[in-house]
Amino acid sequence: MPNATRVTGWTAGSVQERADDLHAAFADLGVFDAIVGLVLGRPMRYSPENTEVLWEVASKHMRDRSIPVLANIDCGHTDPMVTLPVGIEVRLDSAADSFTTTEVATSPGSTRPSPDPADR
Repeated sequence: MPNATRVTGWTAGSVQERADDLHAAFADLGVFDAIVGLVLGRPMRYSPENTEVLWEVASKHMRDRSIPVLANIDCGHTDPMVTLPVGIEVRLDSAADSFTTTEVATSPGSTRPSPDPADR
């Protein structure tokens, strides 16, 4: 998303209140209207109970949207941590729990992979 906005700074309240507030902020900014899929990182230092609350809130907010959602991914502040490149195309298949980058992220001068894998 070209003009993505990062919403930060919320710390007070329960996990449910914070997650509801964050989802409301993203909705107000039109983020959910502009995306075609959602990847949620595995929460760091959350109890199993709080993690379940987080996924329930996300599910509630995404229920009426017809986009794939993949949750509990090792990105963000997790260990191990996968660094995700910003601004490249990905393929998301929530039914197969699959998240794949489809563009070269580090190639100088080109953001698209060559059509022939032998040329990479």
